[in-house]
Amino acid sequence: MRALEAFHQIVEGRHDYARERKARTGQKALGYLCTYVPEEILYAAGVLPLRILGGRDTQDLADRHIYSGIWCAYCRDVLGQGLAGRYDYLDGIVNSYVCDHIRGAYESCVIHLKPSFYWEVIIPNALHRPHAATWLLSHLRRFHKALEGWMGHPISDDDIWQAIETYNANRALLRGLHETKKAEHSTLTGADIAEVTLASLLMDKKEHSALLQDLKGGMEGHKSTQDSKVRIMLVGSECYDMEFYGLLESLGATVVSDTLCTGMRSFWEPTPVDGGDPLEDIVKRLVARPPCPIRDLAHPGRRNIQLIADHVKEYRAQAVIFIQQKFCDVWSYELPDLREVCRELDVPLLHLEQDVVTPAGQFRTRIEAMLETLTLGV
Repeated sequence: MRALEAFHQIVEGRHDYARERKARTGQKALGYLCTYVPEEILYAAGVLPLRILGGRDTQDLADRHIYSGIWCAYCRDVLGQGLAGRYDYLDGIVNSYVCDHIRGAYESCVIHLKPSFYWEVIIPNALHRPHAATWLLSHLRRFHKALEGWMGHPISDDDIWQAIETYNANRALLRGLHETKKAEHSTLTGADIAEVTLASLLMDKKEHSALLQDLKGGMEGHKSTQDSKVRIMLVGSECYDMEFYGLLESLGATVVSDTLCTGMRSFWEPTPVDGGDPLEDIVKRLVARPPCPIRDLAHPGRRNIQLIADHVKEYRAQAVIFIQQKFCDVWSYELPDLREVCRELDVPLLHLEQDVVTPAGQFRTRIEAMLETLTLGV
């Protein structure tokens, strides 16, 4: 399918795409470090929002600025890419506070990349509490005003409504694509869907939706190649290494669902449209969306753990792989509850630690061992 190849080219040539898009449209490009950043406001301002990702290659540039012995692989990787000049086309950088590691990478990028605009969106940890939404709305109003000052023009409610419409349409298409993996026989592999989702974070949403429509049309009548794969649910934060997905496929497994911020959590919940204040509706989505652990630990219902349990059942996952960025304290807190829910559901759990460069040989051995236990019924 030609659309799949187009998505692959975007992921592989993400920097080329951004530079070409800037030259073609005259738009500013703004990088963000967390999917809690309200992209609709950025899109409404007339900029191209792009998720900042690492390059998954060996480098030591970041080690001069953040200590490699305790800082997570994602933070070191994205900072190294920035210091190497790969993101020299960015006009602005926005972060959303998740942990001190990401904040350190963000602040170092601001110092060394010298963007003309930078902002840290502060999302309350205890989002379930009534005052959190009120505080977040006041913060987004300040963010909105700061963007207007940077862009030199107003960002109207109509601009934001149109951006919400564009993003909701894209989210609906992605969710529909993701849900095709519920079927016994799926046209696309888990790697295919992961790459399509990753591309959504790297390109204009209207262009991405158009390609998704082409992909949807090309899937009709296309023969399934996923008859005998072991069904895996992937849990974690960022996983943008397509070679890892390829490794799973080569070993006879496929990802049928995930809770990644570079995957399902980036699009699962739409922004509700109540017709009042668009910023209020964006806040409602940020409160309701699948949470990351730092915002779930304070929640009495542990929504993320329940979401994982629901997806294991709905997508008939036969095993869970917890892929954690090395030295990520935030996701370490998730592991005990994740182990417990996997025991309750009687599915094996494999915990993998991901560094800047994926230890493919070690991963292969451990994944093969897990798959063998499933085959033998151990």
